[in-house]
Formats: sequence, structure tokens, C-alpha cells
Amino acid sequence: METEEVFRTISETKFRDEFLHLQDLWKTPAKTHQNILVGDDYKIAPNVSHIDNLYHIIQIALYALLTLFTDFTLALKHPLYWLYMIFVYPIILVAYFILEISLFFLNTLKLDGIKHTIDDKWSEYTSRDDELFDIEFFSERVNKEIVDEGVDALNKPYYKDFEDDDSVDRTHNCNLDIAQLLLFMSDLVYNRDASKVLKAKQKLNMIKFQPEKSEQILQEVVALLNESEEPINAKNKKWKLKYTTVSELNSLGESFAGIFYSERHNFIVVTFKGTTIDNFEKWMTEMLFQRIDGQTFFSGKSYNGYRSILYPNDLQPSPYATIIEGIRNAVQQIRSYREKNSSREKKRNINVWVTGHSFGGAMATMFYARCINSPNDLGEHCVLRDAYTFGSPSVENSEFAKTYMSALDKGDEVSNTLWRIVNDDDIMCKLPIGFYHSGSIGKYNSLDNIHIGEAIRFYQNGSKPTLIKNPLITNGDKNHYPIIKSSRPNEDGEIKIPVGELDKKLPTFIRNNTISRYAIAMAIARNHLHEKNVGNSGRTKSGYQGLKQ
Repeated sequence: METEEVFRTISETKFRDEFLHLQDLWKTPAKTHQNILVGDDYKIAPNVSHIDNLYHIIQIALYALLTLFTDFTLALKHPLYWLYMIFVYPIILVAYFILEISLFFLNTLKLDGIKHTIDDKWSEYTSRDDELFDIEFFSERVNKEIVDEGVDALNKPYYKDFEDDDSVDRTHNCNLDIAQLLLFMSDLVYNRDASKVLKAKQKLNMIKFQPEKSEQILQEVVALLNESEEPINAKNKKWKLKYTTVSELNSLGESFAGIFYSERHNFIVVTFKGTTIDNFEKWMTEMLFQRIDGQTFFSGKSYNGYRSILYPNDLQPSPYATIIEGIRNAVQQIRSYREKNSSREKKRNINVWVTGHSFGGAMATMFYARCINSPNDLGEHCVLRDAYTFGSPSVENSEFAKTYMSALDKGDEVSNTLWRIVNDDDIMCKLPIGFYHSGSIGKYNSLDNIHIGEAIRFYQNGSKPTLIKNPLITNGDKNHYPIIKSSRPNEDGEIKIPVGELDKKLPTFIRNNTISRYAIAMAIARNHLHEKNVGNSGRTKSGYQGLKQ
């Protein structure tokens, strides 16, 4: 405890700007299911994680048996679902069990070379061959337009702040300008150098053994953390935005949450970076984790792999609380700047947006759902706007989804929306496999998996995007379909579609989860934006409505 007090005192007084991240890193477990330091190398998934995964496989198998035994009419009511549970699900579990046993013995027998060969081969298949900011992908002009128009859209005030101003848009639709910029931000966070974060954690632990050198050690730790974010800030500076990591999400060197903001702008974007698919074992593990009760923060069940990251047990620090504190700090910085430089915007609430790609999108969903259910968590002077997720798997069951919809139904003219952007046949958006049928969902139903929010599917072939109707959304105007809005009609033929190793080696339904493919699909969709439609307010909007199923 004495060492921790020394750390807190020095970091809070000498490193005020980095204090929140330092505090989070200090509390983050040194050994996680992702990485531990061994000499100069990082060894992935030690034996303890294999044992833990085997334990979860057994739990999942028992859960599946309970699903079958608690409803003997399942074969008659849902024959396809019954066949899946009898024949397909066991094969997946057995295959994964064999994989974990094999990796366990490879580690035990110290045959790490074989295991690393497997990991390296998967990394080779899933490596990112292109950057969204390269001139070869989008032209420099288009890149600038995406950022400028996205910033303008994120800045727009919440309509309740200006109820008497007719110029403020009161319609609520998916904004392609926002979606593209948030996709850029989701791409940027993948560039953080995880190896430097791991070294920073190792160095931070030295304070426990050399408390007299705490200030010097903290200087070195801060330097490493700044270096880890340099690839992000190198691009971020062009946007005149700030970026800071606020939480390691108790998963050192893998998942984390950061925020983009600027004192000059009216928005904060919370961005989640999840597990990358180049970590083959972790990628499979999170798709098979059993759901656990989320009653402590939300009614219903959610997947343990995601919930435990944001809302761990009482013995671990809560990343959710740390992220909230990071948002409040950013709000205070923006308001302090306004007090000194502007009187016109002093009373304007600051927009808070949420985003994430793939597993980061799953964590963004969990975070957004909690914020919807507990709107006071964010504090004063800010307002929760929409969330945009890209290629996100399902993280909840139907009870969870119904509670989320109930929290949204506040009678406001404009409600919050979680927009799920789906790229064509992206397999990640269909996992874990599930179905929804009212009245047939039981307590032990393993396939009670359902998404929350409104989903819009974009296509690689240039087809007009379509709306994927959510079966739980039954209130409101059933004949209303969201309009995709944008300030720019098309890309003027300046999209250059790269063909990398990933496109050659992986099937389409897997590579369509990559950020570059999402960027292509949304860019192509602008070809339809020349059509004019009328929104709910009766005013003509720049957008297109062709989103029916």
C-alpha cells in the first residue's frame, strides 16, 4: 500500500496529463490471457490460459445440454436449430477442445517453435496490407474531405440545446460522413505499438522494488507510452485532434480504449480496439465464451469475454469507470478552453460518440448500452449521441436487447441509436450463431444471440445499402426507414481498390471483416447519394432511402 501511495502521489503531481492512463496501467494485471514477457520476447497464451479455456469449453458443453434437455419439443418447433445443436455445435466444441489440448502440450513440452509457427502463419494471412490514409487507397483530396466533413457532422449540436433554432436538424438518421470518419479512427487505434506498452508495464512494476526511483521510472514509462501512440498521433495531428489511451481494459497489450477530441471542437469519440484476428487462439476463444448474467449493470446476459473486460469482478479495477473519468477530463478541458476563448458556446453540451471495429465494436456495444441505461454516468455538460460499430459480433441475448430498447424508449423526439455497419457477407456480424423467436427463448438457450441497434448492410459490388430490420424493434413508425445522409454525393471515381495478400488467401466472408473492405463499401455507396428524399421533418435531405429489406 505504501508503494502505491508513492506511485499515486508522484504520478498525480508530476504527470498530471498522463495520470489516468498511468493509474490504469498500474492496476492492469501483469499477466493476462494475451501476453507475458519472457526475456526479450513476448510469449502468447501461457498454460494458465489453456486450462481456463478448457474449463470454459466444458461449461459451454453443459450449457448446450441444458438447452436440449429443458425443451423436448425443440426438434418439432425448430428442426434446423435442433440439428445444429445435435451435429454442428459438438463438432465445433470438440475441434476447439483438441486445439487447446494441443497448445497446452506444446507449451508443456517447450515446443514453442511449432506454436509460434502457427501464430506467425495466421498473422501472415491476416496482416493489413493497406492503410486508409495512403494516397494509393483514397486520393489526398478525398481523405481530407472525409475528415473535414466528418468533423463538421460530429460537431453539430444536439437539437435540445437549440430548441428554438429551426436550422438545427431534428431528424435522426445514419450519417455517412460520421461513419467514415469513425471508421478511420477505428483503423488508427490498430497502429498503437503494443510492445512498448508491455515494456512500460514491466518498467512500472519496478517501482515496487525501487520506490526511491519512482519519478525516474515514471518518466521512462511515460516516454514509452508516448512512443506507443506515436503511429496514431502522426496521422491524428493532421486532423488537429488529440488522442489519448484511457484504459488497457485489463488486457495488457491487446484490447484498449482511447478518446479522440480537441478543445476547439464540440465532440469526444470513445474508440475501442479489440482483439485482432491475427491472434488465432484469442479470436476463436471469444467466439465461444459462455454468456454470464449482466444484472449488475444491465438486465439480461452478455458474453463473458466482453463483459469481464469492461465490468470485471470486484477484485479488479473497472475499465468502464476509468473510461467515464477520461471523458469527464476531456469535457473539462474543452469547457476550460471555451471559458477563455469563446462565450457563444459556453452552454453547448459536448457530443459523446462511441465506435469500434470487430471485437472493438462488441466492447463499444457493451459500453454504449451501459451509458444508455445509466445516462447520469457521463456527468454534466455532455450528451450521449450515437454509436457506430463496424463488423461487430453479437454480445447479448434477447432479454438484454429488450432492456436496451426499453432504456431507449424515453418519449424523446430524437432517440439514441447504435448503428451497426455490416459489410456484405462479413461472417463476424453473424457470430455467434443464433436466432430470435418470441416465446421460444429459454433460460439455457445457447443460441439466444441477438444484436441491438439498427443494422445497415453495405456492398462491395456497388449495390444500394439495405436495412437489416431488428425483430425486437416493434415500436414507432413501422413504415419509416432511416435515411443515409451525407454532405458529399460521390467519390468522383477516385477509389483505388488494393489487392493484397489477404484478398488472395482468405475467403470473402472473412476478409470482408477488414477495415479496408468496410471503407471501400461505404465509399462506393456514395454513388447513390445523388437521389433526394424527404426526411421526417418534411424537408428535403441529401441522402437515399433505399434501405428496405
